[in-house]
Amino acid sequence: MVDVGGKCIVRDIFAMGLDSHENSYGNCCVRLRAKVSSQHREDARGSTVDGVYVWSSKPDNAGSNTLRRIVGVQVNCPDISVSNVTAINCFYGLRVHDSGDSVPRNVNLTNITAINCRGAANDAMGISISNACRGVSGTNLKSRGCNIGIDIKGRGGSYSGLFVAANDNGLGITDGALLYNNIVGIHYGTTADGDANLSDTTALYTPAASAMFARMTSITAWRGAWLHHVSTANDAAWNSPDANW
Repeated sequence: MVDVGGKCIVRDIFAMGLDSHENSYGNCCVRLRAKVSSQHREDARGSTVDGVYVWSSKPDNAGSNTLRRIVGVQVNCPDISVSNVTAINCFYGLRVHDSGDSVPRNVNLTNITAINCRGAANDAMGISISNACRGVSGTNLKSRGCNIGIDIKGRGGSYSGLFVAANDNGLGITDGALLYNNIVGIHYGTTADGDANLSDTTALYTPAASAMFARMTSITAWRGAWLHHVSTANDAAWNSPDANW
């Protein structure tokens, strides 16, 4: 819908009913495009996005990485700031993704809300940071009712104020994200938040035994959230105090 190919300020985008034909790849509400070639396109490095509201009309539990993938905001460039985004019923609410031609670095995310991002294979994500991203910072990130609430694979990031409620998996962190990330303030919603018909959030956190905390990752949360992490973690990664704690 809005394809940013140069340094821009993008503000106040309102999209209702964003969808694609059932046999097509999908659509993106706002994309900050990485350069394809120096001859034909410039990238959107240094752009700012502020104020995006997108509500997809794709059916619930439809969409995949190859079919009917609706993305609220996608960042493929470095040095980008994105704030005040609400994405509802997309496949990806907000996605910071390496597209193979540019690595997103130094991306700032503030006040991002993703709601009901669900896919055909139950792999949709409210907020996704891919494994090639570096130096992403996120503040006040909220995901509710998604297959995976917030998925962090990038390295060297700093995140604070994460709220995940009624997602199939609330917070996903994989081995690649165990390098120099700082994650502070995780709140898991419960049925007291009005989600009695949906399962409570669980933590998806299963690092391999070699993924040591000596790599300087810090995860800080209130006691209930921390117990979620410990109780759902891979035993081999947590039960060897001489190597992994």
